[in-house]
Amino acid sequence: ILLCCLLLVVISCEKKETIFQPYFYDGEYPTTMTGSRIRTYEPEKSGGEMAVFFNGHTWNHAPYLSLTAHAKDNSVANNGQSQLYVVISSLLSNEPIDACIIETLYIQIPLATGRFVFTKDLPPKGVIMARFASINCDAGKDGYIVDHSSSDSSWIDVKRYDATSRALEAEFNLSFVAKDRDYSYGPIYPIHIYMRGTLKTVAQIFK
Repeated sequence: ILLCCLLLVVISCEKKETIFQPYFYDGEYPTTMTGSRIRTYEPEKSGGEMAVFFNGHTWNHAPYLSLTAHAKDNSVANNGQSQLYVVISSLLSNEPIDACIIETLYIQIPLATGRFVFTKDLPPKGVIMARFASINCDAGKDGYIVDHSSSDSSWIDVKRYDATSRALEAEFNLSFVAKDRDYSYGPIYPIHIYMRGTLKTVAQIFK
């Protein structure tokens, strides 16, 4: 009888250990509410050339990846520094209107070539900012900020920006940590997100 009781306790403990705990999840892929990996794709890319990796794997959580870049002359704001905005979004649909976004990477830096490091303190000129968010088409879900405690520094290196053609080439390395997470519905995203990649596109003028 004692042996049977011990076996029941062990089996009970094993079952408890297998229960998915979304609050503590910090794995490689986003997961379903039960902890299984979400469906992945070979995404169709638009807006330019890009190779982006999410926690070490190809960013392949949806059928589409969209790249946009905007240049804005902020001669009045941001200490007179013009800005460059880069947005890469993972989409369930690529309709021109009402596209369903599930994830988006946002980067804002001064409009110039060179390496920009995302530090706790803003630089004396312009704005340097990076964010990641998971989205339920048009409603926000999880918000991430740059992880300054990470051993890997976060940066974007603008290799080329042509003021005439507005051709842009860059590579980036970004570490994020969750600031706000919603566990009431899936997918469940990891606490830490590491993104790196390269991009080529033509920036639009943002008025």
